[in-house]
Amino acid sequence: MDIFGSSGVNAPEFPSKLIWLNLPSDLVGLRIADLRGRVVLVDFWTYSCINCQRTLPFLKKWWEKYQDSGLVIIGVNSPEFGFEKDPENVKQALKKYEVSWPTVLDNDMKIWNSFANHYWPAKYLIDHKGKIIFTHFGEGNYIETELKTQEALREAGFEVDGKLSSGSQGVALEVGQTPELYFGSLRGGVENIPQDISLKQDQIYSIGKWKQEDEFLQHSRVTDDLDDLVILQYIAKNVYLVMGSEDGRSLKVYVTLDGVGLSGENAGSDIQFDSESRSFVEVKFA
Repeated sequence: MDIFGSSGVNAPEFPSKLIWLNLPSDLVGLRIADLRGRVVLVDFWTYSCINCQRTLPFLKKWWEKYQDSGLVIIGVNSPEFGFEKDPENVKQALKKYEVSWPTVLDNDMKIWNSFANHYWPAKYLIDHKGKIIFTHFGEGNYIETELKTQEALREAGFEVDGKLSSGSQGVALEVGQTPELYFGSLRGGVENIPQDISLKQDQIYSIGKWKQEDEFLQHSRVTDDLDDLVILQYIAKNVYLVMGSEDGRSLKVYVTLDGVGLSGENAGSDIQFDSESRSFVEVKFA
């Protein structure tokens, strides 16, 4: 069954024997068939994806407003990277981002494949009869998604306040802005710094001792001299980086902009400063 981008087809059933989080203790999972009569919003995401993270405030508003009016939100954590398969990591992420709706770990991409989904994030709205009536892929389109949800709830017989909770359409990708990039060799990867120091925009470069893996770039030695670098020529207001500590120990990653340490004017909330006023972020999790 090819569902990707389709409306009016029956939603596929969730496989059994998957790990569910944020469920009442008397439930081991949810089934689409058991949710007939209610409206279901299936949200495909993965917790380290910044695009997915930016949709969470809107999902929170919808959950708070409509969960008692017939809406069930189900987060499907379909991992983009291996570390996102760890249930403990997902639990920490749900706590960090204050996600309280039911979430299922789709580690083998069974739900992803049954929906023929292609994107993080992706939303599938399912009506009270179990049919997919609306889809949206990527960020944005929050007002239309909420309006479709309200319409579906009314058709299911629920009373819904017509006031919208979505507000702003959110952050849009501007022309020329650096897109999502990957350090792993399977998707993009990292190049050695060119001899002429002529850097291409949106290409990640490395200097020093690094090990290239399929999904990530690993620093391959212990050093205090800061000679091993990762360099990116980018255009963006904010920069987000997915990092982890292999053994769970806390690590410091020093950050510079145009070769100069950050300051209070351009440092994000996660930036700290050492005794020499050098800017760094502390990496704590595996």
